[in-house]
Amino acid sequence: MTPVVGFVKPEYELRIARAEVHDVFEVPLDFILDAANHKSRQRKIGGLTIDFTIFHTGERNIWGATAGMLMTLRRLLQTRTAHT
Repeated sequence: MTPVVGFVKPEYELRIARAEVHDVFEVPLDFILDAANHKSRQRKIGGLTIDFTIFHTGERNIWGATAGMLMTLRRLLQTRTAHT
């Protein structure tokens, strides 16, 4: 996976590869940046305990690799803001 960040005009029409993408939805950046929306969870897999973040937004949950990439984006933006 390669995450890409950009600005998209509201009238932009997505062309989705249905064989690869189940669903597409928008989440406001402010929602992702607000720590109150980050829920820490743990899951045991075999003998390992895995810590991860999940975002609940409406009827959807963002977790796994997507949540990890969003948390990385948040950290990068915070670091950048702190240095300007």
